[in-house]
Amino acid sequence: DLITLIPCGLLGVLPLHAATYRRDGEWHCLLDDFTVAYAPSARVFDIACSTLSGQSVRDPVLAAVGNPAGAGSLRFAQAEVEEIAGQFTGTHAFYRTKATKDALLKAAQGATHIHLACHGSFDPVAPRDSALKLAGDKRADPLTLSEILADRPFAGARLVIASACETAITDFYHLPDEAIGLPAGFLQAGTPGVVGTLWQVDDVSTALLMTRFYEYHLGHADNRRDGPMSPARALRL
Repeated sequence: DLITLIPCGLLGVLPLHAATYRRDGEWHCLLDDFTVAYAPSARVFDIACSTLSGQSVRDPVLAAVGNPAGAGSLRFAQAEVEEIAGQFTGTHAFYRTKATKDALLKAAQGATHIHLACHGSFDPVAPRDSALKLAGDKRADPLTLSEILADRPFAGARLVIASACETAITDFYHLPDEAIGLPAGFLQAGTPGVVGTLWQVDDVSTALLMTRFYEYHLGHADNRRDGPMSPARALRL
């Protein structure tokens, strides 16, 4: 029941998984009946599938940042990462002043999952300047889309989870056939899967959502015999 949507133009800025319709006299949304994923283009989707099938099976290792200093406090981001970290066999997690770009990029080299519980920003005028805000010496040090595309820092990971505000928004000024934004950047830079957000998200509910997501994705949920789930199915549930 998995479908992958490749929206173009104005459709690329809509939450199509929430589209509603009537069936048997009742209202449904697409996500009620299907597991939904997105791709910026058929070419990137094909590359992501090939990358995933070519990755070796490894024990899950987490590289994560929680509530980096200098970008405005996220009260529950550190608790979110700490709760998630307990589900992994290996963890490299950084908080507040230690949640720097250098620390994250170094830890990411051996990680299967990258979790970014930090502030994010989308620049509609210059999408390649969209960024995730990490700790610096005196203020937030951004990891920009341009850097991600150039340096491919997460190419060895199975999944990037950008648990920040507006990390999945794409360019809606120029409306290209192929969407431009952080998710597309991660995919084009070698990561086969990305989870992001389309709007500002609440700190508490995001922590609860992400904890449950990993329980399903890694196969740790109570009273379930399905084993590990794909990210799209885990997020849907």
